[in-house]
Amino acid sequence: MPKPSRPTDASGRGSRAGSALPIAGEGPGADAAIQRVLETSWPADLPPGTARRAVAKAWKLWRADVTGTGDAAAHSRYTRVRKQAAIARRADGGRVQVHLVWAGAGPDGKQREGRTVRILLDLRRPDEWKVVGS
Repeated sequence: MPKPSRPTDASGRGSRAGSALPIAGEGPGADAAIQRVLETSWPADLPPGTARRAVAKAWKLWRADVTGTGDAAAHSRYTRVRKQAAIARRADGGRVQVHLVWAGAGPDGKQREGRTVRILLDLRRPDEWKVVGS
C-alpha cells in the first residue's frame, strides 16, 4: 500500500502536518494555496461573473479603508497591502458575502499575512456595504 503524501506548502515543501494551508510567512508564493483552500471550503454558489464583480468591489472598498485612501477610512493605515485570496458567496436577503484574506504592513511596520475580513454587499445597491467580521 502506498504511503500517504505529506501536505506541502505553495513552494512544494512540507507544511504543518495535516494542514492544507501554507506555512506562515511564505509571502505571495502562498497566496494560490490559500485561494484553493477557500474555494474548496465553500463551494461556489454564484455565477462566476457575479462573484468576480463582488470580489473586485469588496477588495476596492477594503483596500481603500485600510490604507486610509477611502473617504471614510476607519482603520489604521496599512502599507504594502495585497489580496491573498478571496471568494464571494450568497448571503441572506439577496446579498453577497465576500471573504477576503489579505496581508499588509501595519502602522508599526510589521508585515502581517492571513488577515481576514468578511464584507457584506448588496449588489442591487452598489454603495451599500458592511463589514460583518474581521
